[in-house]
Amino acid sequence: MIRSYRKPTAICKVLPELEDLTTSEQVLVFARAEKKIIEQQVLALGLHLRLASQEDIDAIRKFQLSRFPEGTLLEDPYVLFRIVRFGYAPLIESSEGQIVACNLCQGHDDPERTLWGIRNAVDPSVSGANLAAVLANYSSLVAMERGSLVRRAFVSPTNYASAANVFNHVGFIAEAIDLSVPGHQGPRFDLVMPLSPAGIKNNRIDLEKTRAFIETHKAGNDYMTVAATNVEELVEMYARTPFRVVAFLRGGQISSEHAFFAVPEGHLSFPGRSA
Repeated sequence: MIRSYRKPTAICKVLPELEDLTTSEQVLVFARAEKKIIEQQVLALGLHLRLASQEDIDAIRKFQLSRFPEGTLLEDPYVLFRIVRFGYAPLIESSEGQIVACNLCQGHDDPERTLWGIRNAVDPSVSGANLAAVLANYSSLVAMERGSLVRRAFVSPTNYASAANVFNHVGFIAEAIDLSVPGHQGPRFDLVMPLSPAGIKNNRIDLEKTRAFIETHKAGNDYMTVAATNVEELVEMYARTPFRVVAFLRGGQISSEHAFFAVPEGHLSFPGRSA
């Protein structure tokens, strides 16, 4: 598999041995083993992880309605039926059988067999266990079993909790900013990540390495940071510079305020683009 959509190793948690797992057989063995690990981790929390079935559609819809503002949901029961039947929706239940987290995903029959992450929701009752990242990683493994090579999704630059999750803990790169996503107000990061063992594990941000990178590299040349509140500057950066967001820095960790961390796209292994 060609290395693509990868962040610099200088800012990431890296397991070098995963770079050699490239055949379809190796990917399948890896995905199945990692799924079991995640399932056991969730079980240790007193919760249960499984793929949703058609019988879960009403419960999923009620859960979604409890987590998102009225009028923002596009997944009516028929859409949920298609997702559950032809895509997949891993969900996590409490010991009482109540849904406390759910990740809606669809697969597509394009050349990369793209996995599209539609919506990821977690109930406040289980906050702190980073279940949004757990479900995103689990659904990526399911997609790898099914032959998907790339995962894509949208996230709002103003949704800081989700931004920290998708960039730092899941491993997405913001390839672009879309200013006119149907059904959504405001710009959205157009997210992408490779579905391979190294792609899903070695794209996760190591904040200490990122801190060291900032201390030893030149702002404006090797990296840029943009205040998370300054959406206009983010849009301008994507329109006029080669910098692309790869990490979210919480205020007080590395920067004094919430900020997005970006590097030149030439260092991100975008397919068809030279460094």
